[in-house]
Amino acid sequence: MQEENSRFFYAFDLDDDGRVKNVFWVDGKGRDDYKVFGDVISFDTTYITNKYKMPFAPFIGVNNHFQSRLLGCALLANETSESFKWLMKTWLKAMGGKPPNAMITDQDRAMKVAIEEVFPNTQHRFCLWHILRKVPEKLGHVIRNNEDFMGYFDACIYKSLSIQQFEVNWAEMVEKFQLSNSEDGWIQSLYEERKHWVPVYMKDTFFGGMSTTQRSESINSFFDKYVGKKTTLKEFVEKYEVALQDREEAEMHADFNTWHKQPVLKTPSPFEKQMSMIYTHEVFKKFQVEIMGLSGCHLKKRNEDSQLTSFTIFDFGNREEFVVEWDASKEKISCICCLFEYNGYLCRHSLMALQYSGIFAVPSHYILKRWTKDIRSRHHKRKVNEDICSKKERYDRLYPKASQLLEEGSLTNESYNFACHALEEALKQCAFLNRSLKNSQENSRKSTLLDKKLLDPQDSKTKGAPKKNKERH
Repeated sequence: MQEENSRFFYAFDLDDDGRVKNVFWVDGKGRDDYKVFGDVISFDTTYITNKYKMPFAPFIGVNNHFQSRLLGCALLANETSESFKWLMKTWLKAMGGKPPNAMITDQDRAMKVAIEEVFPNTQHRFCLWHILRKVPEKLGHVIRNNEDFMGYFDACIYKSLSIQQFEVNWAEMVEKFQLSNSEDGWIQSLYEERKHWVPVYMKDTFFGGMSTTQRSESINSFFDKYVGKKTTLKEFVEKYEVALQDREEAEMHADFNTWHKQPVLKTPSPFEKQMSMIYTHEVFKKFQVEIMGLSGCHLKKRNEDSQLTSFTIFDFGNREEFVVEWDASKEKISCICCLFEYNGYLCRHSLMALQYSGIFAVPSHYILKRWTKDIRSRHHKRKVNEDICSKKERYDRLYPKASQLLEEGSLTNESYNFACHALEEALKQCAFLNRSLKNSQENSRKSTLLDKKLLDPQDSKTKGAPKKNKERH
C-alpha cells in the first residue's frame, strides 16, 4: 500500500519474540484530513471483529459535512497504558507532531494515563454516554426508591450553566438522595473526575458537536458491512481500503450537493441568508435551528456602558434565562450557553443581541473556516505541477476551478460559447490521455508476465522455449 501511495504510513509494535503486538496505519488522505479537521478527535477501542480478537482502535474526526473521517487506526493486542502510549506516539508522528486540541474517549484508566503523557495540553473528555449508561447499574436502588432522581441528575448535568451552579446542584443532589453512603464510591469518583465529563467544565473548548464517542461507534457499525469475526489481519487491511473508498464517495456527493443545491430558507433573517452561502448544508441545518429559535426568545437590556452592553434573554424553548454580553468596539459577543465555543456557530441568544444592536451579519471571526463549503480548496492551494496520488484529492483541486468556469461561462453568450468549446476539447484530451495510459499499463503488464514465463524454469508450459527459439534462429 505504501508503494501505491508514498504518503501511506504504517508501524508495527513487536514483542521480544518478533511477533506482532500492535499495528497502526493511516493513508495519505487521512493525514491530509487531519491538517484540516484534526482539532477534535474521538478514540474508541470497543470494536472487536477479527479472528485474533484484537480491538480495532480508530482515530475519528468530523469533516465540514459532519461526516466521520478516519484519521488512522490500529489493531491492538491488549489495552494497557504501554500499548496506548506506543499507539498515540506513533499516531502523533504520522500526523507531523501536531496534537489535537480536544479528544473524546471512554472512561478507561490506561487510556487516560497515556493521553496525559503523550498529549499533556489536549483537553481530554470522557464519553458522556458511557458514563450515563452505568447509572441504572450503579444507582439502581436509588432510582427504584426515588422516581424523581433521574430528573435531578439530568438537571444537574445539563442545566448547570456555570461551575458554581453545578457544585451547588451536585451537593444538593448528594444530600437529598444520600449518595455519599454509596458502597463502591462510584458517585465520589465521578465527582473527582468531573472536569473530564461534566459539560459545564468544558463548554469553552471546541468539540465540534461531539459529546460522545458516537463517531467511533458509527464507524464501527459501518465496518460491519465489510468484516467479520473470521477476518484475517491481511483481509482486514484490504477491506479497510474498500470501506474508505465508499466514505470518500459519500464525501464527494456531499461536496457536490453543497456547491450545486441551494438550501431552502425558512425565515427572512439576513443571518440565515448570509450563512446559507457559506456553510455546508449539514452545518447550515444546525445553524438554521438557531435562526428558527429566535422567535422563541425575549430580550431585555440589563446595562450598558461605553464599551459593553449586557442582555438577559429568556429562551422559551429551553425555559432558561441566558446572559449575553456585546462589546461593540471589538465586535465580540459571548453567551453563557457557550454554543459557539463548543459547536463552532453562534447561538440564537447571541444572534438576538446582535440584531438588537443593529448588526445583521455574522462577524467574520465567528465563522469557523472548518464548517465552510470551500475549506478544502483554501487548504489545498499548491503548485499546479505537484504530483497528486489520490483521485479524491485531484477531484477536490479541480472542483473549485470547474465552479469558477461555470460561473464565468454563464455570464454572456460569448463566454458561454468559449467555455463549451474549451470543455469539449478538454474532455477529448483527458479521455485520450486516460486511454493511452490504460493501454500502456496493459502492455507493460503483459510484457512483465511474458518475461516471467520465459525466465521461470519451473513453469512446464515454458520449459524449452529458449531452446526452440534458438533452433528456429
